[in-house]
Amino acid sequence: LSYKGFKEAKQLYYKLNEDVLKNTLLKEMEYTLLTDTNKENLIKTLYMYRSLFEQKYFNKEILKIWINENWNTLSKYSISKDDFLEGVDELKQFNLKSFTEDENSIHTGKRKLESISRTQRIYILLNFLNSDKPKEKYLIKEDLGFAANSVFSNNSQITSIDKIYTKVGMMDFLNDLNQQVDTAINIESWMLDNNFKENKNTLTMGILKLYLSEYQNAWQNLLASLQPVRYNTKEAMVNELNILSKKENPLYSLLKIVSSNTNLNDAVLLTQAYNLGLNAGEIRSNFIGVSNAFTQYHKLVNKNTLLSVGNIEVGKGTDDEKILDILNTNITNMSNKIIDFSSNNNQSAEEKISYALGGNKDANDPFAVFQMNIKKLPNDLERYYSQLSNYSWNFIENHGIYLFNTAWINEVYNPFVNDIAPYYPFNDESVADLSMDSFKTFFGRNGTLNSFYKKYLNNVLVKRKNNYSINSQFASKLNFSKEFLDFITNAGNLSSLILNGNDNIKVNFTIQSLDLSADFSFIKLGYDNKNIQYDHTLNQTLQIVAEKFNNGTSLNFTAYNYSNPNLNYTKSYKGEWAWYKFIKDNKSNSIYSIIFNNNKNLYFDFEIINGASELNNIVYILNNLKIVENITGVNKQ
Repeated sequence: LSYKGFKEAKQLYYKLNEDVLKNTLLKEMEYTLLTDTNKENLIKTLYMYRSLFEQKYFNKEILKIWINENWNTLSKYSISKDDFLEGVDELKQFNLKSFTEDENSIHTGKRKLESISRTQRIYILLNFLNSDKPKEKYLIKEDLGFAANSVFSNNSQITSIDKIYTKVGMMDFLNDLNQQVDTAINIESWMLDNNFKENKNTLTMGILKLYLSEYQNAWQNLLASLQPVRYNTKEAMVNELNILSKKENPLYSLLKIVSSNTNLNDAVLLTQAYNLGLNAGEIRSNFIGVSNAFTQYHKLVNKNTLLSVGNIEVGKGTDDEKILDILNTNITNMSNKIIDFSSNNNQSAEEKISYALGGNKDANDPFAVFQMNIKKLPNDLERYYSQLSNYSWNFIENHGIYLFNTAWINEVYNPFVNDIAPYYPFNDESVADLSMDSFKTFFGRNGTLNSFYKKYLNNVLVKRKNNYSINSQFASKLNFSKEFLDFITNAGNLSSLILNGNDNIKVNFTIQSLDLSADFSFIKLGYDNKNIQYDHTLNQTLQIVAEKFNNGTSLNFTAYNYSNPNLNYTKSYKGEWAWYKFIKDNKSNSIYSIIFNNNKNLYFDFEIINGASELNNIVYILNNLKIVENITGVNKQ
């Protein structure tokens, strides 16, 4: 009795699971057949769906693979993936005959698959039927040695490759191909309810071609992924270069592996392929087609093959070197250049900065020679070496930029901070004025700033209108801050606004009287022997020539009381910057007005009738001029 009860409970459990199956797995398979446009997934789904109703074609492990691949459609049912897969293990207990196939879903799926060739359908099916078998890997990295970690970035796909895309794997593939094609043809015919009598040899040759295409792509993708490691320290970068400069190195080992597995003009391999009973000439042609895609790599690892570099055919003549040997020497020279550049005191800082920014490279420069030599390499290898060169050159650039920053601090920043910034008009609170001679020494044509510009920035910066920006040639190398570019722009504009080409002061503007407080009868204004008087009648003008101002100059404004001629109010501006003090002190927005005795009713209004724009710019720049200590964000390596 207890056994019978247990049996009934178990059957009830299966029945419940059958309902879950119908409302989840079958439902989603049917929906996929109706809506999916991915042909590969359609073939897999149609096979799995129909095999659930035809047990002799059913494979439980392959169904689990399908579920994993399509879990995004099943996850909404609040059943964990593990529980779902455990339920699949019980499928053989289910009475699937209680379900019926959805003919509309099958018909729709079959119709969509008509758009791809039978060869493609069978190849996809063949791969799916083998997907439950353990996928063997050829562990490439193990054959490259530990040093591979130092010369290949994590993005380089060198850890492994599917064994089926090696010569050993190809031998196994060819050995089983006829039998597997027979199985796939049989299942495809049942799955699509067709009785195609297409020539099996034609299908097998088509499948072989698809496989060879994937084989070629696998190695091409590996080569396309190769990248050197980008290091942050000079020592690590030099170590990478030293590894790659050796005759036997991980990159060369990888090239030998690639060459070995892509040279399919191999008697043993071809013999195995000929055993398929297909057209031998067509087989050989397709194998050689794959080989030809990697011919340059085969040549590189063949010691007896020559490769021309430029107009020189390497390997002939007195210098019996091969291209990889030449590149190894080039890499050694680049490594030595990096070390020498940061330690050699025979070059001036100016020469090093110029070199680091891309100038002064002769034909024998290690980096120039290396860039020339790698142009004859296969594209992916050239790209790898080009990246290596760029990463190496970054250390030259960064040291040069460190020197650049140091030169800026010593030659511009410190003189400005010590000799310019403490004084008026650069410091409004200072009681001491900057002498015009000191201004010219820093901002003049042959001054500190312009000398630095000529030495280091002449080719680096571009002036458009009144703004400086970085030359596009250097934009990727130098991260000049906006504040630095603003300083260069403002300082240059300040110089051109105040000084002419001969470093004479060119500021020249005219004051025109507009209005005077009714409390005053008249006002006298002027400097040296240039004086005018305004008495509410004619609007008098006074020309201000800044070049005439010196330490003893006083620009005076004296207003006389209307009722008491003995009562007057005076404002005076003294020194070489008197003209600037006057303008800055008496402008409010766009109005110029002198206020006497801090009483807004005691005023003298005037305007600038020429030179106003230049004066506004001078005031704006001096109010906002800020120097930066570092011109870039790069630190010494």
